[in-house]
Amino acid sequence: MNWTTAKINHFTQPGRWLLLLVPVLLSACGQTSLDLTETLAVGMLGVFEAPQDAEGNGEPRSMSFTLQGVKITDADGVDTSLFEGEPVEFSIINRSQIIAEADVSEHVGETFSSITVTFAPSVGVKGKIDENLEVTIANPELQYVDSIAFETAKKARLNIKVQWKNIITRDEEAKTESVTPPAFSLEFKYD
Repeated sequence: MNWTTAKINHFTQPGRWLLLLVPVLLSACGQTSLDLTETLAVGMLGVFEAPQDAEGNGEPRSMSFTLQGVKITDADGVDTSLFEGEPVEFSIINRSQIIAEADVSEHVGETFSSITVTFAPSVGVKGKIDENLEVTIANPELQYVDSIAFETAKKARLNIKVQWKNIITRDEEAKTESVTPPAFSLEFKYD
């Protein structure tokens, strides 16, 4: 087989034509439009950073939170709730996951001074030895304070990092664990 024959055979294989036809077929069905909605996603993960007062020697395997609310506050102090419905329980590990997402398209062009995420104060902690630990967060309202303006066709994201290094005190011999509250850091960005 010479070079010319190889090129012709390459383009006459049925699978190659099918790959070329898929975008044409999808455009005929209206499936190629871009998603240009403006959203705010709240992501959360556990990070290997210690709170200032952490004196333990271990980290949790996971933590369970109950999301109660997400709101944005405008420059005049007026709150807009972005989370409706019943509280949502979820667990986090050391990989980011979306815990809430809201359409903010009606707020494009407005300026906001903060985003507040509210949790139930009681948090479940799964340790290496004890899977049913519990800790209370003194201030379950986490607030990102800065000038925020949602932009057309942009997806905004608020990342909550749970600093959980050394919040568990583990006694391997006695097979016991105790836990202290984690600390939190918040970061806002556009995806």
